[in-house]
Amino acid sequence: MAHNNFLSFAWLMGLLLCLQLWSCGPSTPEYVEAPVVVAHPQVPQLALLKFKADEPVRALVKMTDGKYTWDLKPPGLYKTEMEVPFFQLRPDTEYRFTIQMIDTRKNVSPPYEEIVYRTPALPAHFPTFSIDTIKANQREPGFTLLSITDERITKHPLTNWLIALDREGQVMWYTETEQPFYELQACRGGTIIGLTQGNQFWEFNWRAEFIRKFVCTSDGLAPEGSIALPIELADFPSLVPTSRRTYLTLTKDPTDAEDKMGRLVEFKQDGEIVREWNLGNKVDFEALEEGEEQAILNLGNGFVGLAANENTNLVYTIAQGKNTILGLDLAQDSLRWLITKDSARIITEGITPLSGAPMATEYPIMLHSTPYQSLLVVDQALMGNTRILEYEINEAQNTFQQSWSYEAQNRQDFSAHQYSDIQRLHRTGNVLFHGIKSFEDGWQSTLREFSHDTIPELLVELVFDQDIRLNSVLHLSGLKMKMEGE
Repeated sequence: MAHNNFLSFAWLMGLLLCLQLWSCGPSTPEYVEAPVVVAHPQVPQLALLKFKADEPVRALVKMTDGKYTWDLKPPGLYKTEMEVPFFQLRPDTEYRFTIQMIDTRKNVSPPYEEIVYRTPALPAHFPTFSIDTIKANQREPGFTLLSITDERITKHPLTNWLIALDREGQVMWYTETEQPFYELQACRGGTIIGLTQGNQFWEFNWRAEFIRKFVCTSDGLAPEGSIALPIELADFPSLVPTSRRTYLTLTKDPTDAEDKMGRLVEFKQDGEIVREWNLGNKVDFEALEEGEEQAILNLGNGFVGLAANENTNLVYTIAQGKNTILGLDLAQDSLRWLITKDSARIITEGITPLSGAPMATEYPIMLHSTPYQSLLVVDQALMGNTRILEYEINEAQNTFQQSWSYEAQNRQDFSAHQYSDIQRLHRTGNVLFHGIKSFEDGWQSTLREFSHDTIPELLVELVFDQDIRLNSVLHLSGLKMKMEGE
C-alpha cells in the first residue's frame, strides 16, 4: 500500500513539473527600447529600423506598401542594439512594418504592433526630368545611379546630386553632395567611387558616408582625413577598381618633359602605389611599321578612356584624337595589343597580325570592357553622328571583329561628350549610354538604354530639363552597396 502511495505521489509531482514547464515555455527575446522606423538624415529615402533587445538578436521583418509584400531577413550579426536599413523605397509612399526578433537559440518573439511609416516627398528643388520612352519589362533589372549638377538659378545652395532610379524610372534613393561626380565605378565590397573636382577620387556607401578620399598631389600632402596620391592625373582621367581591391588610373609621367608618354598607375586603398607602367618602355619601336610609332607617341596627355578585363588581365586605353587602342597585359608587364584604323596587331613575342576588319572609327572618345569578352568604343566624328561600335577580341584565334553597332540619327538627336558613360549590361545584354540633345538655344542631358539587337530598340529615354547636367551614369544589377563594417 505504501509502495502504491509513493508511486502516486511521484506521478503527481512529475505531472506538476511538466505543467510548470509547459506554462513557462521557452523564453523569447524582449525589447529594451521599442522598434521605430525613421528616415536617414542625409539619405531621406533610406529608412532605418531601430530597437534594443535584452539579448543578441536579429530582425525578422514583413514590409508592405499595400500592393507588394516582402518577407525580409536582414543579414548581419546578432546584436542587442539594432539598426536595419531599408533601400529601394519610393518617395511619399506609406509602408507598414511587422517586426519580430530571433535570438541565437532560434527563439522568435511575438510580432510587435504594426509600424506605419511614410517616406518623405521629393524636395521642391529636386532635379526634374521627363520619361519620353520606357519599356520597363525589357530593361535590365536593378537600378541606375546618376550624378547630376543642377545649373538652374535657385535659392538652394546645393546643386549636386546622386540619384538612383529603378527600372520604371522612379526615384529610389538620393542625396545631395558637395561635389559633382564623374566616372562612377562600382568597387569590390559594395561601395562606389568617382572622380570629383580638384583631382580627387571619393569613395562612398549607401549612407552617403565617404569611406575614402584620395587627393592627387605632387607634394604628397593632403587635407586631414584624405589620402595623398603622389601622381598627376592625365587631362582626361579615368579610374577602374579591380578585384584585388586596388585602383587603376591614367597619369602623366613627371620624368617626361615633353609629355610624350603617359603612365598607367595601380594603387591600394591606403594610397600606396604598387605598380606603374610607362607605356613608352613597353614598345619595341623597331618592330613597328611606318606610321605606327607616331600613333603611340604623344599619348601622355591624350588618354581618354580606360577599360579593364580581369578575365584576360588586359587593360585598354585610347589615344585622344587618334584611331588607336593600346592593350596592356598586366601579368606579363608588356604592351600586348596595338589596334589602329588600319590594323590590329599583337606586340609581344614579335608582331602577330590579327584577322578581321580594322577599327572603323574616326574619333574614339571612350571605352567599355563588357562581360561578353568584347570592347565597346564610342566614336564621335567631328562632322558626323555619334556611333557605338562593339569589337570582339579572341586572342586564342587571333581575331578582332566588329560585331555590333548603333548610330544616332543626327547630332541634334543624340551625341556623346567627353564625360559620357557607356555600359553593356550583364543580364539582358542591353546597352546604357548618356549624352546630350542639342537645339538652337542650348542642350539637354539624355539617358538611353537600348537592346543589343541588329536593329537596336530604344527601351528608355530620360530627358533632363535644360541646364541640369548629367555627369555620370552607373547601372548596378542588384543592391550591392553594404554598410561599412557589416
